[in-house]
Amino acid sequence: MTARTLALAYDEETVTFRIEGQTGWGAPSVLLDHDDDLTAGRPWSAQGYTVEPFLHPHEYQRLVDGIRTLLVRRIASADLPVPADFSMERYHDTVATDEAHTHVSAQGPWCLPLADLPVPVEAISQRISEILGVRVSVTPPHREFPEHFCFRVVRPRSRDNNPPHRDVWLDRLRHAVNIYVPLAGSSPRSSLPVVTGSHRWAESEIERTLDGAQVNGISFTVPSVVGAAYPMTLTRPDPKANEVLVFSPYLIHGGAFNQQTDCTRVSLEMRFWRIPQA
Repeated sequence: MTARTLALAYDEETVTFRIEGQTGWGAPSVLLDHDDDLTAGRPWSAQGYTVEPFLHPHEYQRLVDGIRTLLVRRIASADLPVPADFSMERYHDTVATDEAHTHVSAQGPWCLPLADLPVPVEAISQRISEILGVRVSVTPPHREFPEHFCFRVVRPRSRDNNPPHRDVWLDRLRHAVNIYVPLAGSSPRSSLPVVTGSHRWAESEIERTLDGAQVNGISFTVPSVVGAAYPMTLTRPDPKANEVLVFSPYLIHGGAFNQQTDCTRVSLEMRFWRIPQA
């Protein structure tokens, strides 16, 4: 197993990732030339992402409150005291050590069945369909891949984030579109970064681990980017409260290091696929 160091610039600060695993360059083809591009025809198709208004304010608040409740239950299940005025931005004060966070994480997956989603999934699917101009749902073409949603908790100055990657290096995640919804602590120093336009890069223009990667000692299922033929310039689109970042999973994204010194970031993340015509 070989080890490489990937250095990426975030907001005038360089963050390094130690990546272990065999690496290589792909075939001279663009995956989206052969797959369902749900961004096609949109004004933002060339950049691969857009930030748009999200839900009715009442629904968004219900979503935030519901995820907070799920997080409180997770912390309590780890036998940690939860203050009555707990806020998701202060998660790192309540769960104050890496060991405690590991214990909270061990209480169950961060991706949950749709029955646990605090708002009707139809409301989210309808809004994303409006943004795309295409009817989509959370139902994947591969039925063995369950419908779900994820909420992600990234503590300040932590290694809770995954490495830069393309989701579609896992075949079951192809043909989709992704969303990132800030729920707490998302800012220009913590929100999800993307490499603008990289969804149109050929596989031969990206060096990556050939299987999953071990990054800073943590194992990931998805392969990690190691290098590219173009500059790896990271942009944080930075959606605000009740906005949604809609982006192509063919974009290089991730490595969402939280550069805030005293604020945890919590986000909702989901995927959508085209609804086949009858």
